[in-house]
Amino acid sequence: MRAWEWGVGKTFLWQKILGELEATNAVALKNYSYVSLFGINSLDGLKIAIFENSRSTSRGAGSIGDRVTERWRAFIGFAKQNLGLSELLPWIGDALSKAGPLYFSMVKEQVICIDDLERRSDDLEMRDVLGLASFLKEQRKCKIVFLFNNEEIGDGADELSRYFEKVFDIKVTFLPTPEESVSIALPDRNGTDSLLGDCCVSLGISNIRVIKKIERAVRDIKPLLQRYHAEVTRQAIVSLTLFGWSCYQPNLAPPLEYLRTKGRFSVVGASRGDRFARDDAQWAGILKAYGFYLMDDLDLALLEVLESGCIDRAQIENAAEALDEKMKRSDQDDVFTNAWNLFHDTFENNEEKLVEALSTAFRHAAKTISPISFDATIRLLRELGRDDIAEELIRYYVDNHGEERSLWDLENHPFRGNVQDAAVIRAFANKFASFGSTGDPVELLKTIGARRSWNPEDISVLASLPVAEYHRALKENTGGELDAIL
Repeated sequence: MRAWEWGVGKTFLWQKILGELEATNAVALKNYSYVSLFGINSLDGLKIAIFENSRSTSRGAGSIGDRVTERWRAFIGFAKQNLGLSELLPWIGDALSKAGPLYFSMVKEQVICIDDLERRSDDLEMRDVLGLASFLKEQRKCKIVFLFNNEEIGDGADELSRYFEKVFDIKVTFLPTPEESVSIALPDRNGTDSLLGDCCVSLGISNIRVIKKIERAVRDIKPLLQRYHAEVTRQAIVSLTLFGWSCYQPNLAPPLEYLRTKGRFSVVGASRGDRFARDDAQWAGILKAYGFYLMDDLDLALLEVLESGCIDRAQIENAAEALDEKMKRSDQDDVFTNAWNLFHDTFENNEEKLVEALSTAFRHAAKTISPISFDATIRLLRELGRDDIAEELIRYYVDNHGEERSLWDLENHPFRGNVQDAAVIRAFANKFASFGSTGDPVELLKTIGARRSWNPEDISVLASLPVAEYHRALKENTGGELDAIL
C-alpha cells in the first residue's frame, strides 16, 4: 500500500518506476493493470476495468486483453453475418454482461495498481474493494498496489483500519521535499523553469499538481511580457507562484484576501480589522522571506487571471508597460549613480574619466535625474572648469526631462535651498513660466502630490472644486498619478 498525499506525484513516480523495470524486462509478473477508482461505482465495474486495462509487462508480448479482444471481434463478425442489427444489439449487451465473470477469471498472476481509493463512488464500499484485493492476492497470486491520500479516505477510514493487517503487507508514506517535487514537476529547470522552481522551493510547495498549474499560468502569461523589461517577467513569475499557492492550497498559504491588503489602498488607510490578526505574524514572515511586500497593478491583473481563468490582455499589458517604464528608469538611475561613484569611491586622479562618465550617464538618465542631483552635477563640472559641458547639459536637461509642470516649479520644491547654481535656477524659472497658469484642478492635485507641498493659492483653488470633480479624478487616474492625487 502507498498512503501518499494528494498531488505529491504518487502516480507519476509509480509509473516511472514501473516503466524503468519494464524497459529491462525486470517485472516478475507478466501482466499489469492500472485502474483509477474515480468514476467506478460498482464492484463488477472494477473487475471489468481491471481486465480491460490489462497489458503485458514484456516488450513485444500480447496481453490477455489483446488476445481476448481479437477473439471477441471475430465472434462479433460471425454474429453480424447471422443476425439482423435489431437482434444483434441487445444480444451483444446480454452476452457482454454474462461474459464479465469469464473475462475476470482470466485475471491472475499479474501486478494490479488501484489508484484514487479516496475518490471511489459512494456505491462502492471500502470493504468490497479490500475484499476483492485480498481475493486477487490470495487466490489469483496477484500483487496489488493501492495509491491514495490517507487524509481524504473519509467514511471508509474505519474499515481500512480494521482490515489493514489482513489485506496489506507493506505501507509506505511518501512525503517528498519541495526540492524533490520541483525536480519531478520541472525536470529541465532552465530559464523560466529555474526561477519558477526556486520560487516553489522558497515557499515550500511540494504539491506537484499545484506546481504544474502554476507552470501553465506562467506559460500563458509569459508571451504577453516578452517585449518588456526582463524584470517585468521575473516579477510576474514570482507573483504567480505566490498567488497560485494561495489559490490552490488555501489551507497552507496566506489567503488571497490577505495578499490584497498588501496593495495600495491598505497603505493609505483601508482597515483590515481583526480577521487576519491570528496568523498575520506568520504570513508576514513568509512574505518577507519571499521578498513580497506590496501588490502593484500587474500583481492585481495576474491575480484576476488565476481567479477568473480569463486573461485580460489589455489590463496585463497596461500594467506591464507602466512597470517597464519604472524598471527602465531604475536602470538609468543605476547608470548615473555608478558614474558618481567614480567621484565618491576613490582618491584616484581620474578627472577625465569622471567627466566623460558623468556626461554620458547624464544624457542616458536625464528623464529620471532629480533637480537636486542635476544641480550637484552642474556645480561639480564648474568646479572642474568644465563650464562648456555644464551649459550643454543644462540645455539637454530642459529639452529632454519632460513636460511635467510641477517638476519645474522650483520655488515650491521642498528642497529648494539645495539648488544653488544660478544657471540651473534660471533654467527652471524659464521652463516653468512657459507652461502658464494651470486651469485644471486635477493637474494641481498631481503637482501637489509630486512636490509634497502647497501654498494658500492652491488651497483656494481646491476648496472650490465640486465633489464630482474629485470623484472624476479618482476614477479616471491610475498608477503613479492616482498615488499623487491621493
